[in-house]
Amino acid sequence: MFIYNINQNFDAPHYHILDPDYIYNTYLEKNLLYPYFKNLVKPQNVYVILGIYMEYQIEDYSYQQFPQLYQKFAPSLENKIKKYLDFGCANLFNSNANYFFLTMFNVKETEVEKALLSFSKDINEKYFDRKNKYHYFRIRSGLYFSHPYIDPYEFYNCAKEQFDNTINNNTILSIKPYLLSF
Repeated sequence: MFIYNINQNFDAPHYHILDPDYIYNTYLEKNLLYPYFKNLVKPQNVYVILGIYMEYQIEDYSYQQFPQLYQKFAPSLENKIKKYLDFGCANLFNSNANYFFLTMFNVKETEVEKALLSFSKDINEKYFDRKNKYHYFRIRSGLYFSHPYIDPYEFYNCAKEQFDNTINNNTILSIKPYLLSF
């Protein structure tokens, strides 16, 4: 798995697929996402791209009030993501916050759905004990399949929109497939 953490900077091959230099839009998260999209490691031939926006919560602790607690658990969750979702030339964005963004290439919906459900089940069973009370983790994901020439920030926002659907529909997973014709 290729991981981009904002605390690190490494070089990778550059192609025009999901290249933010060819797009002229502004978003609040653009400054954080620009280097991620610029350094994506991509396979030679790309037919379909998958964006997965994942956000986790710790019961009884909001991210806004306890960001240090979330930062403490981010590396462990990153390791779990590697364990379950390290295929499809995966690239992970981690800002040591309560969310992750994963980009994958040429993967099948069933393969990803199975891996993501196993990952979610594993995370949702985890807890820690603090002040004589168990605090469980909850993770939800939004998946967006796309053609390779989508605007990178639109791609991110579409995955995040699918995540918002999980909140609205009270599910752990929301998928919006892109219909391909080969």
